[in-house]
Amino acid sequence: MRSQLRTPGALLLFLAINTTVFAETYFDINAVYKQAQQAFNAKQYQQALDLYQSIETTELNNSTLFNIAICHYKLGQWQKAYRAFSELNKQEQNDELVQLNLALTQYKLGEQQQALAQLDWLYQTAESDNISMLAYQHLKKLDQAKNKHWFVSASVGTGIDDNVISVVDAVASSQSDTFTELSLNPSWFSSEDFDNNWVLDASYYNNRYREVSDYDIRIVAAGIRKNFSLIKANRSFVAARLDQSEVGDDDYMQSTFFDLGNRYKNSSGLRLDYGLRWQKMQELSSLYKPFAGNSNRFYGKLTQTLGAHHFALQAQFDNDNRNDSGNKQLGQDFISYSALRWGIKADWRYKYKRWSSKLFYQWRTSEYKDANVYWQENRRLPERIVREDTRAVFGLQISLDLPHNYYADLEWRNTNNDSNIDDYSYKQQLINASLGFQF
Repeated sequence: MRSQLRTPGALLLFLAINTTVFAETYFDINAVYKQAQQAFNAKQYQQALDLYQSIETTELNNSTLFNIAICHYKLGQWQKAYRAFSELNKQEQNDELVQLNLALTQYKLGEQQQALAQLDWLYQTAESDNISMLAYQHLKKLDQAKNKHWFVSASVGTGIDDNVISVVDAVASSQSDTFTELSLNPSWFSSEDFDNNWVLDASYYNNRYREVSDYDIRIVAAGIRKNFSLIKANRSFVAARLDQSEVGDDDYMQSTFFDLGNRYKNSSGLRLDYGLRWQKMQELSSLYKPFAGNSNRFYGKLTQTLGAHHFALQAQFDNDNRNDSGNKQLGQDFISYSALRWGIKADWRYKYKRWSSKLFYQWRTSEYKDANVYWQENRRLPERIVREDTRAVFGLQISLDLPHNYYADLEWRNTNNDSNIDDYSYKQQLINASLGFQF
């Protein structure tokens, strides 16, 4: 674009995200711009507006007017924001950033059809990939906003699993099979202010194999979450969740979760999430009693968005305490399912118009707390082995947003679990394609 109003960095000044206001370096007014920027970052929009208006008549009028328009928008002064963006649009008719903000302001003023048409036109024709992507994201967001406090997603998929793994004891079947899966996720939120609202959600998941039906999984869950903010740029939450699962034709486990977490986001868009989770697992059949118990998790996650690129890195620690299987004192075989686990997850996402891709990697090491005990014939003493596992997962996901809120996903995932006990070592490749809908 051939705009004289802003540097390329001004693309980050999009109205829907919290970023710094555009600033010019100019000897006479640099201090004022700096004060205005600091006020804007602190969400003191009226103070920032007053500072920008104090220099409105200088030679940097166009740049100042752009920042004034943003402040009016943040303050909910839609008419004043519209007049400022309209004036800028007359002076810079090819400036796609101004056109984007003007369309969003029109939507706030009730000119919804005209605003949506402008956003769609920008998505289809914008020279800037960033503007095209932002226009499309807001088309989706505004369409979903029609439902106010509800969000529902559903998907159906099919795939190939070259080595079906038990979700109970993580032992490989050495069998290849095809599967189908269905998921449904409705949620309700009390307001659109996620710094202070309630969220109710539920989910249903069903995975069925064609041949090895003993490995089928069904999960039903429901939860409640309270978001609140005590400090600027921070969002905290407390949550509770209950789920019930089945494996094959058997009732498997009922789990209760309690979560406490916090999110911090700075002015550059860097976000830190961290929290604690406590989980209680109760068997629904005596067959699965060894796998019941409790688990504690601590996690920290860093995310950064740079234009069309999104990066995430998460570290977590789990302390699993299970009932385990067998009794060493009675001379029985004993299998430990209690473990300390350390893991990391990293992913890189890239968005281009309706297409998006995600490259991900996961690594986890597990050290089991007690030695497995194996009694064998013709031996006076049992064999004792402390199990240690290292699991690595690498994968790629490609997604396409389709018209009318549909989307399609294709995922390839490769898993390699290396254990000092052969029964728990395995390799697995999984390919899954799905079609979903959300509103």
